[in-house]
Amino acid sequence: MRSRNCASLSRSAALTLVVGGAVALAAEKTDRGIAVQKDLDNKAMQLFGVNQTLDSSSTTDLTSAQIQANPGSVATLANGLSARVVSAAQTGRPST
Repeated sequence: MRSRNCASLSRSAALTLVVGGAVALAAEKTDRGIAVQKDLDNKAMQLFGVNQTLDSSSTTDLTSAQIQANPGSVATLANGLSARVVSAAQTGRPST
């Protein structure tokens, strides 16, 4: 009886792994965010005029004082791009 229970548990564990792997694989293939990111990567030159998109988002955490001292520091640009601050004035109202 004990060996039958062990065999049943082994089959259940194997089935769980197979089903779990299939679900993970299906999720990867249908993940809209991944599809959009790959599409943007493939069309970076056509859409944005750059060879490739950024590898990741910026992780820099700036204080208000740092931003006021250097407003251009709030943006991280891809290689070959440049930017300039047009206005750093505070209007006292939220942007729309």
